[in-house]
Amino acid sequence: MSDDLHARKQHEAEVAQRHADEIHVRAPGLPRMAEIVQRVARENASAKTKLAKFYAVADGVAEAIYPYSACLGGCSHCCNIAVLISQLEADLIGTRIGVKAQRVTRPTPDRTAEARYFGVPCPFLAAGPCAIYDARPMACRLHFNIGETPFFCELGQPRDFAGVPNLDLNDFWEQLANATYPRMYADIREFFPNGVNP
Repeated sequence: MSDDLHARKQHEAEVAQRHADEIHVRAPGLPRMAEIVQRVARENASAKTKLAKFYAVADGVAEAIYPYSACLGGCSHCCNIAVLISQLEADLIGTRIGVKAQRVTRPTPDRTAEARYFGVPCPFLAAGPCAIYDARPMACRLHFNIGETPFFCELGQPRDFAGVPNLDLNDFWEQLANATYPRMYADIREFFPNGVNP
């Protein structure tokens, strides 16, 4: 990596850390997020009902993150990378958009999906913005770049720029997995190869 790229990466990482600290201070709901998701996970409800409630929590988290994000309306860099979802989530999305999700019988390993779908447009990214924005997957709801610019998002960056800076939401993802019992994940393109067309 060139010295200029290394310096740019370091600067973006520092900005992202400042933004993360500020988000935690200014977003009063974030410190309680772990408590909220644990409560949802323990509810006596179906996995599908819990997933819908996790969507609501995720939307609240996204609202807190957005003002500190380099993400801009109309940007679609992240619509050209792998989006792993469970069959449960695919079925919920399918219900919401009126398109039956395909049955996927074998999981797609994370690294395989990342390599296979890097640079491949999501089937819901037609000629314009996301066709299922209101029903988009959890991975899309919580994918933010809290750096200063879209630098890390640009698909032409070297592969060793591993990851877009975002908040540490590991507790949220862990509780979601425990509450919804996903047995396997596959890329959204495998569940909906034709996008919104049945």
